[in-house]
Amino acid sequence: MSSLFISEVPIYIILDTNWLIYLSKGQHPYVLQKIREKIIEGKFVLLVPEIIRAEYFQNEEKPIRQLEDLIEKEYDSVRALSEHMNSNDKEIILKLLNKYAESSDKRLEIARQRLESIKELISMHSKLIPTSSNARELAIMHSLQKQAPMHKKNSFSDALIFFSAYDYFVKKHDPALKNIIFVTNNHEDFSDTKDKDVIHPDLKGYLDKIGMYYERNIARAFKLSKSIEQHIEKMVYKEWEDFFTHENAKQAALGPDGVGII
Repeated sequence: MSSLFISEVPIYIILDTNWLIYLSKGQHPYVLQKIREKIIEGKFVLLVPEIIRAEYFQNEEKPIRQLEDLIEKEYDSVRALSEHMNSNDKEIILKLLNKYAESSDKRLEIARQRLESIKELISMHSKLIPTSSNARELAIMHSLQKQAPMHKKNSFSDALIFFSAYDYFVKKHDPALKNIIFVTNNHEDFSDTKDKDVIHPDLKGYLDKIGMYYERNIARAFKLSKSIEQHIEKMVYKEWEDFFTHENAKQAALGPDGVGII
């Protein structure tokens, strides 16, 4: 059943790391703004597994460094191109580059503000899910048995995220609590191989036990507009499809000990 059928509030949301990275990049600022509003209003409760919080704060400056690198490459590329132009055209390009440098400072400031907003959301407007011993045991068991989310590769941190959330709700002992959504676009580890929008059979029993829904689209989970849903399906899904294709190709080129064989 789709998470769209959930009508009770608050709705409990567990965001996987990939969606926090998406929000950090600011590809669609409206998404972060609306999510923030809905969480502060109490319509949604953001639950953050301990391992995600640690990973995010450890790498919080990474999006800024990536943006700085991108700006530098764009600047250097255009400047190098100007060297092949006549003096008049070169002067025009250099003036435009000065304006570009000014706008780049604004881009970086907006990016920093966005990261601060996400940090505040995690630190002040979310509930921390501890990594329990039971979650670790379940992750180890699935690893040994080559079950999802470790049926293709060693995704132990992903397993800890999922099983920490599962164990958290098991311990709440509330059978009426059925408005929980686990949101991830990591279909390689979590989805059924025949349908990316369906949880893998190895994990379905855990969802059924606590009444948790599986959702890939963050806009659908937070009940945002249809246009945002479609944007994510068209643009963001494609970006991650390219990433997974690249990762799979890279993995295929490695031997069992991780050493390149081609």
